[in-house]
Amino acid sequence: SLKEECKRTICDCELVYVLGRVGKQTQRNLIAFVSTNCSHRGLETMPEFIPTNTTTLRLDGNKVD
Repeated sequence: SLKEECKRTICDCELVYVLGRVGKQTQRNLIAFVSTNCSHRGLETMPEFIPTNTTTLRLDGNKVD
């Protein structure tokens, strides 16, 4: 779950929206869009873990090259 994945990172993450569509067999497919904010965390490299379905990743205020 997103809640569990967020616990694995030093960044803040939130569910921005969910896109749903109905397939040919009336099976619903849901796609989550996640915003992950790693700003001003003193990072010098990319975070080791980024939550699945992250569509926006903020890294400002760090020293990531």
